[in-house]
Amino acid sequence: MTDFGPGDDDDPHVVIQSSTIPAITLVRVYASTLEHARERHGHEFGQIIAGLPVMSEALAAAYTNPTHIENPRPGAYVFVDASSTNYAGDPLRAPVKLISGTSALAKTFYFASTTGERNIVWRRTS
Repeated sequence: MTDFGPGDDDDPHVVIQSSTIPAITLVRVYASTLEHARERHGHEFGQIIAGLPVMSEALAAAYTNPTHIENPRPGAYVFVDASSTNYAGDPLRAPVKLISGTSALAKTFYFASTTGERNIVWRRTS
C-alpha cells in the first residue's frame, strides 16, 4: 500500500483490489487523500500520522477485509474496519465514491463511532 506510483496530474496513488462486494473491485488512494485526512482528521488519529505506513496498511485492510460496508447514497460506500481503531476505540471509516464501472476513489478516512440507522450492504461473518 505504501508504494505510491504516478497518478493523475502528478498526484501519486495506489490501486487496491477489493473483492468484498461486486460493486467495487478497485479503490484508488491518492497521496493527496492521505494529506487531506491528516489535515482534516488528524486529531482523531492520536499519535498516528495519516501518511505513515501503519496507517496506509490499515486503510488497505479496510478496503480488503472490512467489518462491514455501508451504502449511504447511490454511488457512495463506506468501508468500516472495527479491528483498526483509534485510542478512543472508534473504528476506521473509509468512504469511497464510484468513478467508473467498479472503480472507486477514496475520498478520505477517519475514526468515528456512529449512531442511528445505517444502510449496511455487507457484513463480515465470523
